[in-house]
Amino acid sequence: MTRSVDIVRPVQGPQVYLRQGEEPRQDGGSGGSGGDRTGFGGGGGGNHGRGRGGRGGRSGRSGARRAFAPKNLSRRIYAFFYSKHVAIILILFMAFLTLMGTLLEQSPDGVRGDSDAYRSWLDTVRPRYGGWTDILYTIGFFHIFASPAFKVTTIMLTLSIIACTTHRTPSLWQRSKRPHVHPSDAFFARAGLRAEIVMPGTPDQALQRVQGMLSSHRYRVVDDPKDPNGSCYADRFHLAPFATLIAHTAFVIILVGVLVTSTFGFRLNEFPVTVGSTADVGQGTDLAIEVHGFSDSYHPNGQPMDFVSDLVLYDNGQQVARQDVRVNQPMRYDGVVIYQSYFGIAAMLRITDPASGQVLFDGGVPLQYQTDDEKHVFGSVTLPKYGLKYWVISGASGRTDALVAPGQAQVDAVRIGQTERTDSGVLDQGASGQIAGLNVTFERERQFTGLSVARDHGALIVWIGSGLMMLGFMLTFLIRQRRLWVRVRPVEGTDAHGRVRSRVVIASTDRTDLGYEHRFRRMIGDFVRRAVKADRSGTAAGTSTVPAATGSRHT
Repeated sequence: MTRSVDIVRPVQGPQVYLRQGEEPRQDGGSGGSGGDRTGFGGGGGGNHGRGRGGRGGRSGRSGARRAFAPKNLSRRIYAFFYSKHVAIILILFMAFLTLMGTLLEQSPDGVRGDSDAYRSWLDTVRPRYGGWTDILYTIGFFHIFASPAFKVTTIMLTLSIIACTTHRTPSLWQRSKRPHVHPSDAFFARAGLRAEIVMPGTPDQALQRVQGMLSSHRYRVVDDPKDPNGSCYADRFHLAPFATLIAHTAFVIILVGVLVTSTFGFRLNEFPVTVGSTADVGQGTDLAIEVHGFSDSYHPNGQPMDFVSDLVLYDNGQQVARQDVRVNQPMRYDGVVIYQSYFGIAAMLRITDPASGQVLFDGGVPLQYQTDDEKHVFGSVTLPKYGLKYWVISGASGRTDALVAPGQAQVDAVRIGQTERTDSGVLDQGASGQIAGLNVTFERERQFTGLSVARDHGALIVWIGSGLMMLGFMLTFLIRQRRLWVRVRPVEGTDAHGRVRSRVVIASTDRTDLGYEHRFRRMIGDFVRRAVKADRSGTAAGTSTVPAATGSRHT
């Protein structure tokens, strides 16, 4: 005699009507709670329950006073920060600021503390932004990542993520340690992924076999104490939801790193130093960089092959490091990193006051900027005491010009804060001239090296946060919690052999996960094969002949 176990194919029923993160509902809702101390009344009853709304506070005035009590005020602030609407607004505003900081040219750190230098820098970007230049400067869009708006947004977004995380953690822990094990009958009828199995034996025997099957697939099994007929809950990876907390924590760490960098760090992307001279780094440090030498080499096709600067670093006047710095071999000292970035020609100038004979400037003026037509290179030196800025203009390498011949330099004097030149002159090397009342000598041309100097205490913090975020994303998307609910009910009557039968319903909400649906079907098929094998060997006697209510029947 052939013995068999009947099974309904795992089928996909209608989608379960649950809110995001909601557990399968029980048969009735509870009534609303009473009014709180702020003077607001309680809510009404649930969908199926008949609870009564609570009474309001004693009076509106008393409720207002209580609402601003320290304890209630802290609760309101906490509720404000864990609001998802607030979080979305902060994220969008942060994204907007980041986008503007990426699209708009940002002022170098070295000019932000010098109003004259900042105005000079604005003059260099004015042709690009036109009439918007002053507006963008006023609202701080030329230094977004160091602006108060960016820092305040970063702090608020950090607090929002912390509040959301701490608010969600208790519910995740509760769901992990005490899962919802007793859903309603409607859940089993509407579950997105379910299977019905009719098998010989009492409900207790059927439940034991199902629990054994789930345990063999590494599911955690929890009995349902509310169902005397036999039900249970099972899950895998019950700690998987905590992976989102890792990602949230990582985001907080990254934001802290960004805040540390924007507050305590700096980056000077354009830090030119003429060979043979020394330049102070500033930015709250006592560092100074001296360039002893510079060399560059090229491939046969003219492409740069290597350029290296011989640098000496001083801290408070004491030499602390010396190194040949290349593009990929920076100098590092006390959190400050010095990179080789670019190079060019500097004009060695000597400016003196003819009345007193005082030397006002004696050094190199790096010609690090290029005109739009790429015919000229230029740089400047500022004399704040005299209210003058001298622009030095020379022909670009390989270019000829009728006004400025090779070996010459044009010197224009401009009043600080103005754009029109007040005086100008073209000087040969070794020649002098009086320009804007001061004696200017163009001594010679010399190379300069362009460095990038940065101090970023938040970089390590950001790297740690990025690693945690990758871990959190991997755990979130690769390891998902799998939850199943099992309900066993006796089948009326007996089969042709006089045996009692039980109907086992296994349901899950993971309808949209095609990978899990395949594993679910395979697990059910494995269970049926084991049950059939046990039945044929005599473990379960008799044959089930009840047809399946839905789907096709397996034997």
